[in-house]
This record gives sequence, structure tokens and C-alpha cells, in this order.
Amino acid sequence: MQALFDTFVSPGLGQAEFFVGVLMACGFLMIGISALLPKQGPDKLEWWER
Repeated sequence: MQALFDTFVSPGLGQAEFFVGVLMACGFLMIGISALLPKQGPDKLEWWER
């Protein structure tokens, strides 16, 4: 019964979940770095187009 509970409550990370997690972490890291960098000149983009 404990093994069944452990399987459904805390499954291990598979290869696909790990890959998606790494991609999301890299994306958030790049967004954070670009938010810290100063803007180079006025751009004509609205906030949702960046």
C-alpha cells in the first residue's frame, strides 16, 4: 500500500519533465537578465510585443 501511495503522490521526474523544467528555467533566467539590462534607445514596441 505504501509503494502505491508513493507512486501516485511523489512520482520521480521523467526525462521529458526534466527537459521542460530546464527549458523553463533557462527562459526565466533570460527574461530576468534582459529585464536588468538597460534599454538601448527608444523602441516603438508596446509592452506586450516585447
